[in-house]
Amino acid sequence: YTPAIDIWSIGCIFAEVLIGKPLFPGKSVVHQLDLITDLLGTPSMDTISRVRNDKARRYLTSMRKKQPIPFAQKFPNADPLSLRLLERLLAFDPKDRPTAEEL
Repeated sequence: YTPAIDIWSIGCIFAEVLIGKPLFPGKSVVHQLDLITDLLGTPSMDTISRVRNDKARRYLTSMRKKQPIPFAQKFPNADPLSLRLLERLLAFDPKDRPTAEEL
C-alpha cells in the first residue's frame, strides 16, 4: 500500500461524480480487473510484472488484449481538462500517477 492507491481512489471518486454511479463496481478481484481493463485496456507486460498479487498478475498475463476506451467517450460531458486529469489519476501503473504534491 502506497500513496499512489490514494491517488487512484481520488480518480475513482472523481469519475463517479462525473457519471453519477460507481466506476468499477466489481464483485470479485477478477471482476474488478475485468472492469478496469475494459476501460484502461490491458496493461503492458512491464506493468503487469510489477503487480504484487500473484493471482492478479497471472490473470492479467493470461487476459486477452483489450484496447482502452477513450475517456471522452466514457465521460462525454466532461471538460477536456478534467479528462486529462482523470487519465493521470487512473493510470494503471502506480508509478505513472501524479503525487499529491504534483496535483
